Amino acid sequence: MISVAEPSPEPTVARHTVRGACPHDCPDTCALLTTVENGVAVRVQGNPAHAQTGGVLCAKVSKYPERTYHQDRILTPLKRSGPKGSGQFAQVGWDEALTDIAARLAEIAARNPEAIVPYSYAGTMGVVQKNAGHAFFHALGASRLARTICSPAKDAGFQAILGSTPGPDPEAAAEAKEEEPVEPEPPAISDEMPDEKLLDVDKLIITRAEDGTPRLEVKDECCHIGFRATRLFPISRRHDYISIADLTGTEIGIIESLRKMDKAMRRIVLEEIRRRYFVPQITYVHSLKDEFGVLYWDVDTSRGRRKFVVREARDNIREFESGRMQITDVDGNLFEIPDIDRLPGKDVGELYRLL
Repeated sequence: MISVAEPSPEPTVARHTVRGACPHDCPDTCALLTTVENGVAVRVQGNPAHAQTGGVLCAKVSKYPERTYHQDRILTPLKRSGPKGSGQFAQVGWDEALTDIAARLAEIAARNPEAIVPYSYAGTMGVVQKNAGHAFFHALGASRLARTICSPAKDAGFQAILGSTPGPDPEAAAEAKEEEPVEPEPPAISDEMPDEKLLDVDKLIITRAEDGTPRLEVKDECCHIGFRATRLFPISRRHDYISIADLTGTEIGIIESLRKMDKAMRRIVLEEIRRRYFVPQITYVHSLKDEFGVLYWDVDTSRGRRKFVVREARDNIREFESGRMQITDVDGNLFEIPDIDRLPGKDVGELYRLL
């Protein structure tokens, strides 16, 4: 009689989801869903039910499990075993490492505790983790540090070039309206622009073609169908030093001040600035479905993943020169495709059929 071994039972997988928030020093504070199997995190994803997260995470946080369990992750203290800069280290135990560090800190603190500088910021923004070392270093009498190490350096640079750096409410961007330039004209900047860079406003002719494409002509010099306008000093000099570039990104020149321009031309330049700063650009098409003349879009944009609906495509999808498209959804929101011929994704051919 031949006995047949019973098949081994399938291993039981204990799976559950942990809800949390990203601990990084980032204004988004994304909501996380972490899938745990048998005590091991196997996936971290954005919570689609959280409006600001929308189910999408940055590349850093979405790779948490891979970094946490990576075979090359350092899990034990390393002590330098060769000359400084040689990259030679040896593994030591935690007791040895802590004893060595404590002895060296005590020796320095006995001479001058302010010679110890706790050069760090948050690591994570958790209440415990962020402040864990403060009591220890205060007890030592160590020097105190502006904890936001990167921000003071940034602030000094920004204020030297742009002035103060106020920030608007992000949720108010949809209602933003460009204000007209007002007098008086601000003081001249310390480093003047080279004269060859500045455009003579008396020689400029800025209009729009019938399809809405902006047209810029410099009398007796050049003519450009389509251009891009960028503020060189977007905070402190909003209406001065506007860089004008063609659609390849090559700079044509700089408008020193919008105040010196004809009102109609100034309005066109401001509209192009508004388009650059507030209109999301579509970078990838996940799906584009046509149901009885109504288009359902699922795309990646320069401001994250978006889903929207467009009715009457022939009226609400405008095609300009060089493959650029502007799309208006049912709520009046604008989206832009910089170049339809280079747009990756699925169902892109559907656009050509509709147009």
